[in-house]
Amino acid sequence: MKATRVNVTDAAAVAAWTPPQAHVNRPLSVVVKNAGTDSVFVGASDVTAAAGYELIANEIVSYSTVAVDTLYAICDTGGTATLHVLREGND
Repeated sequence: MKATRVNVTDAAAVAAWTPPQAHVNRPLSVVVKNAGTDSVFVGASDVTAAAGYELIANEIVSYSTVAVDTLYAICDTGGTATLHVLREGND
């Protein structure tokens, strides 16, 4: 398991990823918590506040993936937040 904290602003940043070597023909779990007071929007590399999946303050989401995957996060203009991320893998 790997735990990280990611500071999110109004510029898209990598929030979580699953490394290729971690995949052994089974799903890998990722848990993300918005520990900030501003909403965070997550999605692909082109995520925007208008088109991302909204995580409100203190919301926790989890997902599983069987592919190499990168999750990006962004706040609305002027917003900031910290994401707590827990994922499988050691890199």
